[in-house]
Amino acid sequence: MRKTIEVTRDAPGTRDHGKTFVITEMSATQAADWATRALFYIAQGGVSLPEEILSGGMESVAFLGISFLSAVDVELARPLLNELYQCVQIKEQHVTRKPTDDDVEDYQTILWLRGEVLKLHTGFSLAGDQSRSISQTQASAS
Repeated sequence: MRKTIEVTRDAPGTRDHGKTFVITEMSATQAADWATRALFYIAQGGVSLPEEILSGGMESVAFLGISFLSAVDVELARPLLNELYQCVQIKEQHVTRKPTDDDVEDYQTILWLRGEVLKLHTGFSLAGDQSRSISQTQASAS
């Protein structure tokens, strides 16, 4: 069974403060494909990566940090970033559903959510997340 977590945006003063999101892990096949594409696009962008990083999967991406995707052509990076966001649902009082463009009001929340998706897949917190207070509970794990 895929891991699922709930995260609540704890960023006072932002429009998304207090909103709760549910993040569900990608399938193993999708995660492996995502990581392979990300690492090869980073390498194609001119970043010299050791062989062990190229074969490391999602953990290697987490180690490098999502900022390394800035070396990737935007047209290649956009689908990778969108796939991370596809793991996210918004939790409201009576329903949990895919977010619409109007549900998330602050672009920084989207960046934070992408980091939370990577953290779920790898167990590693990305740089920058440590400075934010995040309320997170494990909803299910197996």
